[in-house]
Amino acid sequence: MKKFRKLFFVMLFLFAVSTVYAETSFSINLIGNMGYVPNSSMDDAVKGYGDFIANSIDPDVFKGKDEKSVLGAGIDLEGRFFLGSIGFGLSAGYQYGGESKSVAKASGYASEQYLSLTLTAITYLGTVYYKHSIDETSFVLLGVGGGYYQGTMTLTEEAKKFMSGNFKDEYDFEGNTLGGHIKVEYNRMMGSAALFGGVMGRYASIDEFKRGGIALNFGDGNIEGSFSGLLLYFGAGLAF
Repeated sequence: MKKFRKLFFVMLFLFAVSTVYAETSFSINLIGNMGYVPNSSMDDAVKGYGDFIANSIDPDVFKGKDEKSVLGAGIDLEGRFFLGSIGFGLSAGYQYGGESKSVAKASGYASEQYLSLTLTAITYLGTVYYKHSIDETSFVLLGVGGGYYQGTMTLTEEAKKFMSGNFKDEYDFEGNTLGGHIKVEYNRMMGSAALFGGVMGRYASIDEFKRGGIALNFGDGNIEGSFSGLLLYFGAGLAF
């Protein structure tokens, strides 16, 4: 982890130094993403909890419902520099990989009891870009890259004004992996400012999460967390 942080800051320093040369351009960009990020392993792990709680209390009043994890989102701060049509980007970000939840509740009442798994990560990513100019103020970028995902899976069991009382138990499990991504992006320049949007395909899956040396598992295997999916992203930047 420390090696990736050192590499991140060294490359960021090199980006800043590169701006003293006329043939290069440098920009700082804030980027938000959202899209389809399925997590079937998390879904399977909590599936049926709501039905079990509802049936154990009063199945005529309480019903169970399973909510699948399908939506991912995130935010990144990326530095980019270009030499001609070839560019390099380095980013640090926070990613939400989704939540799987199984809940028991009665229709028309605020009381509920649920079990959930929530996936997040701190990321350090690098991207190589190819720029194709459309006109003086717009261009398209093609990007390929990868990086490090420091993930956290949070296991939560909570009851709110429920028959079993009020309680909340929450535990964080840690895991990490390397992942890859590809991008297609359209940019529009307005002086030194830029607005852009694109599509990103991403593959990054964490096979094991641990807490105190103990793996988070379900049945005969570990619960996996995935950031893989197809996402839309939009951003704004300032060029120097």
